[in-house]
Amino acid sequence: MAEEALVIVQEEALAKVSGDLLQRPDVSKWLKQVSERYLLTIVIGGGTQISKALKMAGFSSTFQEGDQGREIFSNEGKQLALRILEDNKKDMEQQLADLEIPARVEIPVLYTHSGRLVHVNGDQWVKTYHSGYDHVYVVTLKSRYDNKVENFAGYRRVEVKAFPDDYSVP
Repeated sequence: MAEEALVIVQEEALAKVSGDLLQRPDVSKWLKQVSERYLLTIVIGGGTQISKALKMAGFSSTFQEGDQGREIFSNEGKQLALRILEDNKKDMEQQLADLEIPARVEIPVLYTHSGRLVHVNGDQWVKTYHSGYDHVYVVTLKSRYDNKVENFAGYRRVEVKAFPDDYSVP
């Protein structure tokens, strides 16, 4: 009888982190704790930053009902939003490296067959991918907590984690 190899599979976690929480030491500390238990994938957002940048640049967009997110009407506006998300990804990757937090960072965008850019609302991203992870966290500001809990009611793997809106380094 041949010996069977023992395969140890570490559980995986997905954390969708609001762009408003980027560079927050309290969030970084929490992410480090999560990474010590799970293989961690982080999806970094940037909604507030994108809204401000689109408005300043004069690009039109509209929010859809529910968790469909923002629809940006011009390719230039979509590219601007992509640059913000890519910058947030780089910032998050650097922050993780500095703190020796092992994690993969993604942004919520897809591309069509022809290469057309498609922005995906972060909450919708979580709902799409949640079944592939053992644990899923939606990391947000305390002021958004109730809305997020309501939005993810019925998603048993999803836990909403809120951090204070006003944060000052102790």
